[in-house]
Amino acid sequence: MGYTNIKLAYDHRLSNTGTRTARIQHTPNGTTWTNLDVDNTNYDNSACTNRGGIDLGRIDASNPAGSNVSDSWGRRVIDFSAITGANNNPDFGVRILAAHYSTTGQFRQANAVGTAATGGTWRFDNVSFTGAGAPTVQDSEVSFAAITTSSFDVSWTNGNGARRVAIINTSNRFTAPANGTDPTANPVYGGSGEQVIFNGTGSSVSVSGLSPSTTYWVRVYGYNGTGSETLYLTTTASNNPNSETTLSPVAPTQLGITSINGGGNVIENTPFSITVQAQDGSNVPQDVLANTNISINWLAAQAAWAERSRAPSSLARTAPSSAASPTTSRTPMWKWKQCAPAAMCSPAASPVSLMCLVPLRT
Repeated sequence: MGYTNIKLAYDHRLSNTGTRTARIQHTPNGTTWTNLDVDNTNYDNSACTNRGGIDLGRIDASNPAGSNVSDSWGRRVIDFSAITGANNNPDFGVRILAAHYSTTGQFRQANAVGTAATGGTWRFDNVSFTGAGAPTVQDSEVSFAAITTSSFDVSWTNGNGARRVAIINTSNRFTAPANGTDPTANPVYGGSGEQVIFNGTGSSVSVSGLSPSTTYWVRVYGYNGTGSETLYLTTTASNNPNSETTLSPVAPTQLGITSINGGGNVIENTPFSITVQAQDGSNVPQDVLANTNISINWLAAQAAWAERSRAPSSLARTAPSSAASPTTSRTPMWKWKQCAPAAMCSPAASPVSLMCLVPLRT
């Protein structure tokens, strides 16, 4: 119980008159037995040359099958990882049977392939079963960085599991993932309760969708296997779980331009957009909680215009009916133009499309 990717390894010695062909069978319950047809995907005989060739899904004394071999040892390794019911099953079993050689319908001697085998000896040594169990060293040292009002980065030190699941909650209460489950992760928090925010081989994740001034707990579980063959280590470890509190909201003091025309080229006499974000003095995104007058100066035009923006909750953006007068007598190189519909804007504290400009001929 508690193992996946099971392998059987053994040394097999056949006397000269012993039956040359072996059949591998397996069972999920100790009652129903099924033949395993060995092939290059589930069988390895490379440890001993000229021994243990494949004979129609069975194992022959020689390699290739059908040659006479004198009394000697051969190493066999059988892989049951692809067998349904083998993983994590305390009743899984294996047996090795004498079998007929090729299509003759007879037992044939190891050192006389043309002679029927009526006696002889099989000997086994160095028999072992191996498999991948649950990890034995849990992931640890969960820590947080890049903390804002609505997001943070989480990192940890991996244990000896091949993979891990990270779960977030607003309290230090977690339901351990069950063996045989492989949950889908979503790093955008849904707002309440436990949620898997990471499932993979790495050691960090960026989490968003958080609320300001709120404490969140994160716990990481190491595991081996994939799909329905997962085995989890569910113990705690140093700083696993661990918690962090998001920042309290503060009034924004600046706008940061996060994109110009979405990274595309600006075409003459064609509207393009700029995307801005309300930020505090530390460049952390903040909600705009009241109507705010903002001013953007364009040095190339040597002119300034004022734009009134409403709170992001409404996402209303209106361009002025006409641009303010330039600060010099130069003809401005830009003019304001109505933005795309407000529904295309982003939520509060995220970059929002504020206004559009049209490049003019000078």
